[in-house]
Amino acid sequence: RGHLDMWYLICEFEDDDLQREHPDRVTSKSLRSTFETQKMTKHNADYLIRKTVEYVKAKEAKCEIKLTDALRIISRMQSTSLRVQETVETMHGMMVEDRRKPQEDRYNAIWSGQDPDSSNQNHNAMAPGYGATTGMAKTAPSNARTPMLTNGPAHPLGNQASHLHFAQQSANRRISMNSMDPSRRGSTMSQMPAGLPGMMPSADDNSVVVGLLEQQQMTLDGIRSDQLRIEQNLIQELRDFRIYVEQRESWLEQRLNGLDRRFEKVERATDRLTTSMQGFDFRELMGATERVAHFLQLQQRGLVNASS
Repeated sequence: RGHLDMWYLICEFEDDDLQREHPDRVTSKSLRSTFETQKMTKHNADYLIRKTVEYVKAKEAKCEIKLTDALRIISRMQSTSLRVQETVETMHGMMVEDRRKPQEDRYNAIWSGQDPDSSNQNHNAMAPGYGATTGMAKTAPSNARTPMLTNGPAHPLGNQASHLHFAQQSANRRISMNSMDPSRRGSTMSQMPAGLPGMMPSADDNSVVVGLLEQQQMTLDGIRSDQLRIEQNLIQELRDFRIYVEQRESWLEQRLNGLDRRFEKVERATDRLTTSMQGFDFRELMGATERVAHFLQLQQRGLVNASS
């Protein structure tokens, strides 16, 4: 038979359930039964309904949180989560750069023609995770030289100025080597000290670092996708709830309008009945039964013909 809209039937079932579970709630059935039981006039019924509506509106006006407040809270949570995400990404970038700092120090020592193990052993040992990343550091001798740049005061991320200085020097040296003539580049590379342990990072170290970075990036992407999914679910639930409230208010308004029309019809019928019965004699109606009984008795005796 096609699609049937069961919204009104569902609302009636909900009203019945609420009436059974919450007998203190007022419905159209409870009002009708109360009016009929107490023999209440229309004026008193209208008064009670009006006061009830005013009470309900006043009670709903004291709601702790409204739809606009909920949306405002969600927007604030979204902005806060985005700020936290940016902070986490910044900290992750700083940690990655700090892990690369010992490797850059070794490169700088190599480019400057110094021994990376003797000049940067103490400095690299202070860097977090250096032993797990390179795996090639050796114990510095007792007469090791003082590092060229130190971290200064204790800081979880090290001295950023020295790190930037090393990074800039390394970038400048790479640019100069790339722009150098191939013959000079070969002679320069041949002049560098050979046979020093740990001059270049191994492929295993690079794969480990790349794997860690990819894993952290996947974790951040998963957190971002979860936040977007939660936000979309909240927005959809709020939209569905708003549609439900609007549809229910429309349905209740239609039912109330129907009840008002029925009450008006009953009131008009009552007025017409009262007007038509103003000149009616009830004593004559009571005597009609006696006349009918007397007529039946005469008919049984045969004194009166049925056709007459």
